[in-house]
This record gives sequence, C-alpha cells and structure tokens, in this order.
Amino acid sequence: MSTELLLLGFIRATATDLVKQVDAPALFTVVGKTAAGVTAPLETWPPGLAGLQLQNEVLRRLHDLDAVLPARAGTIFASEDDLQDLVARYNNEIGRRLDLVAGKVELGIELWTADGHTTCDPASGPGRQYLLRLGSDKFEPGPVGSLCANLHQRLAEVCTNSVRQACLRPNTVFRASYLVPRDRMQDFKNIVAEGIKGFKNLGVFITGPWPPYSFSCLELNRE
Repeated sequence: MSTELLLLGFIRATATDLVKQVDAPALFTVVGKTAAGVTAPLETWPPGLAGLQLQNEVLRRLHDLDAVLPARAGTIFASEDDLQDLVARYNNEIGRRLDLVAGKVELGIELWTADGHTTCDPASGPGRQYLLRLGSDKFEPGPVGSLCANLHQRLAEVCTNSVRQACLRPNTVFRASYLVPRDRMQDFKNIVAEGIKGFKNLGVFITGPWPPYSFSCLELNRE
C-alpha cells in the first residue's frame, strides 16, 4: 500500500541538500527539473496544532536558507508518484514564483481602534459583516481611512507585493500582508511607526517575518 504524503512546500531543485539541515521527522524531497516538493509521510507527522507549528518552523528554516513556497496546510498526496507528476506539471510556475519570493519575507500589519469605532454596521448579519470586512482597494471615509490609505501607499515603496486581508474583528480598520526584501524590514517598521503618530486610540500589530504564505498559493489541478 502506498504511504500518504503531506506536502509542506516547494523549493528549488538545486537546494534539496538544505533539507538535511532542518530538524523534522522523515523529511524528503520529490525533485523535478528545477523545483522540488518538500514532503513527509503523513503517518510520521504530529497531528493538530503541533503539526501546523512544525510545518511553519520547517518552512521558516528553509526560507531562511534559500527560498520556499508554502503549500496549503493539510495538502496530502496518495503516493510519491502523484506528487512527482504534480511537480513536473507545475515545475515552471513553481520556479517562477520561487524567484519572486527569494530574499523576501512576509510582514503583516493590523490596525484597530480602541475607542469603540467599528468598521461596519453592527446591526447587519455576520455573513454581511464578513463580506464588508474582506480585503479590498477601498478605505472607509474619514481621518482613520485616510491614514490607512496613506500608510498602505508608503509601505508599497518598500515591498514588492501586497495583499489586503479580511478584517475579522469589528474594530479592525486595516489588515494587510506585504512581501518585503529582508534588508527593508526595518524601513517597513519605521514607516508604520511614523504613520500612526498622533492617533492615540489606534493600535497596531506587526507580525512576521514569515515565509511568503500570502504570495505563494498555487491552484493545483491534480487531474
């Protein structure tokens, strides 16, 4: 019987030896022409939260060493042959995306208000609220919306890509992820600190650096 495999992510085919530097159970690579899938037998992987934390640590380490495209959590293949076929089919696209994220990390930002301000009508249903808070190119009117728009524009100067994210808490006014060159991370943080000056009731989270989760999703057709 074939052993099911958990796909963690993709790396360059020339970087497969780096997997040996990562402390995780039974890791191995399925190598294509220029890209490789990093995988492990599903039966060896910790379940639940422990498995997700280990997957993140493996991806973080590999991205520190070279470049990695994270796979969606829980991506499972029935056999090594199935994964080999997929790597071969998407080899060029995986390689192109690895080039785009090499030398860069994902930084996230969330801004929220501490004065009872909400970003949508609290009388609307939860489904409508979720849709209203989905990431978009629009900002709410007023001083806080102007701040978010200006901050987003300034952060675009130190990143190569960005993604607006859903604001899932009622008092969240802005949430986004940015693909930032490693040598511009401090510039990113400085822009955020400078941008929110004077807004006493505005809080901020900066998360990361992470592997490029928001910039690596591939629509994988296994047929």
